[in-house]
Amino acid sequence: MEDNNKKYYINARVSKEEKERYQKMAKEKNMTVSALIINSIESHITLNMNTSDYRDLVIQTRRIGSNINSLLRNIYFTKTFEDTDIKAIHAELKNLDNFVKKEKKRLEGIQREFEDMSIDELRDILISQKERVPLYMEQHGVLDHIRDIILEFKKMLIEHKFDKAHIPFLTHFLKGFNPEKYTREELLDFSDELQTFYNDITSLILNVDKKLTEDDFNKLMEILNKYRNENE
Repeated sequence: MEDNNKKYYINARVSKEEKERYQKMAKEKNMTVSALIINSIESHITLNMNTSDYRDLVIQTRRIGSNINSLLRNIYFTKTFEDTDIKAIHAELKNLDNFVKKEKKRLEGIQREFEDMSIDELRDILISQKERVPLYMEQHGVLDHIRDIILEFKKMLIEHKFDKAHIPFLTHFLKGFNPEKYTREELLDFSDELQTFYNDITSLILNVDKKLTEDDFNKLMEILNKYRNENE
């Protein structure tokens, strides 16, 4: 049976400048070069555009071009032209200009619509079209949940008048939290553990008027350290 956990090597030839640039980018992101390349590939999105409108534009452009060529040939062979010929050429050129402006406006509208989409909306579109969803999109909701829970714990520490020395631990974790070092499964486990602990604490506080204790804070730090240590 094939070992699915076995790692394989893929070699790529790059220039010295490219190698140095990739190494610098990886260092800035606190990643290995391999992780940087894999993440770049996984984050790539392919858009399939409906080209039917382009065909209409091409047909209209060719029609206008044929009309203008016909007028020019007539002028060339007859060696004469009238004001109506010039007006006809201007009209056709104006039509062409209007078609191009209309298409430009339509494409700008598509661009604005695309830029205004949330990551969740983009992910849903890719899923509906049975396209591959980039890793960062799959992780997006989970990452937000992890950060939100940790921020809720920060609020809780403040509300329960914990020593201010405790809060920087959570701030430091969030600042150094690099999701690109985690697999999706690890992030889901992390999120689940945080949510379960948060539910337990809030339930006790609401039902028995419990105060947040040092032991509770230490338990939270155990969860954070567990995942931080596994991925350092």
